[in-house]
Amino acid sequence: MNAPVALFEVLAITFHPSQACFLADSDWSLPDSRCDCPVAISGQRTISESPLTTMLASWVTTKTRSPVFDGLHCLYDQTANRGTSTWSKEFDDRSEAGPAQAGQGLQDPGRIRDNPAMISNTRIKQRLRDGEKLNGCWLEMFSPIAAEIVALSGYDTALIDLEHGPGSCYQGIQMMQAIALPEREPGCTALLRTSSSSTTDIKRALDTGPEGIMVPDVRSVEEAEHVVAACRYGPAGYRGAAPAIVRGSAYGTRIPDYLDFMEREFLLIIQIESLEAVNAIDRIAAVDGIDMLFIGPNDLSGTLGELGNYTTDSFRDAFERIGRAAGSAGKFLGTIPFPGWNAQTLFRSGHQLVISGADSMLLLEAAKADVRSLRAACS
Repeated sequence: MNAPVALFEVLAITFHPSQACFLADSDWSLPDSRCDCPVAISGQRTISESPLTTMLASWVTTKTRSPVFDGLHCLYDQTANRGTSTWSKEFDDRSEAGPAQAGQGLQDPGRIRDNPAMISNTRIKQRLRDGEKLNGCWLEMFSPIAAEIVALSGYDTALIDLEHGPGSCYQGIQMMQAIALPEREPGCTALLRTSSSSTTDIKRALDTGPEGIMVPDVRSVEEAEHVVAACRYGPAGYRGAAPAIVRGSAYGTRIPDYLDFMEREFLLIIQIESLEAVNAIDRIAAVDGIDMLFIGPNDLSGTLGELGNYTTDSFRDAFERIGRAAGSAGKFLGTIPFPGWNAQTLFRSGHQLVISGADSMLLLEAAKADVRSLRAACS
């Protein structure tokens, strides 16, 4: 049967592996190979005795208790102290109830807490704290196959681009599922660039469950402070609160883990790519909650009057000024290679994250090289 990808994720993290199987379209892959819920691809016989729709209907009519559904009614009972929010405490209490309260066929709640399906363990922020120099690749094609190949290739991070790429948040989830499939250590981290700094764009990006986001073209202290607040639940910020239903918290099965992750390990990157931002860079870099300044050299050169000219004194001065501000504020620094500044030069000058390739560019370059080789063979 046809069903949303998110629905399969909910079932995969909720059911016990010995009891859960369901039909999936042949072009859909299990969201995370570390999740041990078996999936029967269409054309094969399902192991479950009842169809997926019947199981869902049964949950509703019998009011089966599970952390996913029981957590909904306490969602908005958050207290002023996030660390002791009612939804977090109630979920923790329910996690100790044991399988009898969880409903027939559902995992023991304690086991759900250990499922690594949504909350990544690649810990890119800790790797940066440890002083590692990391690389990355842009995902512009919104192809799960391309995303999986990028992850298999050994990149430290794959950045899903909602600013310039044609994809949606829903397709971004598919990219994250593909990135998580290859099992290697420390793994490829899924990051996501939002289309803007608007509250809605940031909220929708966060709810999909990336390990970090990049917000483009932040130009002022006020905008930087807004970005931080848009990433935080009240009272510290104004992110819309729906952790019992979003992918970021494994659809409500790991709310306490998610709240802790967002506080400690979530990576917030802002892009500095305008003269306006450079003029306020020391104060922008000092904003609490911003983890990394990521320089956009193309747009920066444009605001300095010569798009694509990286050799002017004004560009060099601005570029180096951003780096000094990041260092003084104790923030991470990143950018992309550009003429005169290759990856080696950038790493040596203090950058800790260099995102070089893009899936579309890599495919184009490889295809053109292959065509040249074939044509040369004919001559």
